[in-house]
Amino acid sequence: MLASLERNLLPDAVIRRLCRKILADRLHSVIIELRARPYVSLAVNLNFVDMREMPIAINTDSCTAKLFL
Repeated sequence: MLASLERNLLPDAVIRRLCRKILADRLHSVIIELRARPYVSLAVNLNFVDMREMPIAINTDSCTAKLFL
């Protein structure tokens, strides 16, 4: 199925349905984890990154290389 997706052979409706299913499965697993460990914050369970700890720009070398070819 992934090969069909990469070759752009799947209709949009099928892609949307698959995306909804994947998101629902992920949400279900997060809810199960939250019920199992209620003392852990939601941000930790979802693996959010504190934006203050990240650099302003990420991977600027590849962007510069593409821009100035």
